Amino acid sequence: MPLSHTDSGFSNLSTGRQRRLSRAAEEQGPIFLGIAAAVNGDTVSVALAAHDQTYLLDYAIEHLPLEDDSHEGEDIIADYVVQKVEDYEHRNLVKFIGAGLPSPLTKISPTLCSRLWLDADIVPIVLSPKGKDLSSRWEEKELDEQADSMARKCVMNFGPSLVPLLQVGFRGAVMVDAGFRAQINRAEDHQALTCSTATWDALMHYAGQLKQKGTKIAFFSATPQGGGVALMRHALVRFCRLIGVDLSCSKAAPGRLQKYSKCLLE
Repeated sequence: MPLSHTDSGFSNLSTGRQRRLSRAAEEQGPIFLGIAAAVNGDTVSVALAAHDQTYLLDYAIEHLPLEDDSHEGEDIIADYVVQKVEDYEHRNLVKFIGAGLPSPLTKISPTLCSRLWLDADIVPIVLSPKGKDLSSRWEEKELDEQADSMARKCVMNFGPSLVPLLQVGFRGAVMVDAGFRAQINRAEDHQALTCSTATWDALMHYAGQLKQKGTKIAFFSATPQGGGVALMRHALVRFCRLIGVDLSCSKAAPGRLQKYSKCLLE
């Protein structure tokens, strides 16, 4: 049975469904969000798809004006998505865990990823339409199909514990944040929320020197994830990518780790 929509928004809830949701709130599993957008002249069409780990649950399509003097300097796509997501969560008693979106959307809406993480507590997963993440027929899909595809592919980046999967690349390179697809913040967010202007300027000064000299920094660890050290390494790799510093973290090969342990014991 097709979903009924009003004003291109998410489906309206019947009284019976509201009662069922109220009883099943504690048993409700996590859901995921798919986002797609297409610019048409002076408007942008935004599609949202709510997906559990198996089925499409609901979708919404909205047409937003790009050139609006009343919203000058604002990210109208991010504002719309965050508001729509929070409203859907409250009405349906659910929680979005992750949101999949195509990489071109980050250029149209540069604050969308950080707003999803900071305002809605949702991990954004950015996928490249022209890479291995998506098929070559991406542009042929309708907007609602793109959003549904984003939601399904977003699910694949989360493990049983509902955190982004850790990936280990070539020669043990630790690919944090699901292979750097989970883009939860920007350098501007760190500057505005974590330190003073003087501290940030000092950081940028030393980061600029590292980049000017072509300095590369590498960390090696016995495990790619785990306790405090691994967590700090992940955060450091994530932050250095934002400011352009060449810093990497690698997992030692099992054979080399065993030899290193023997040297310490001798």
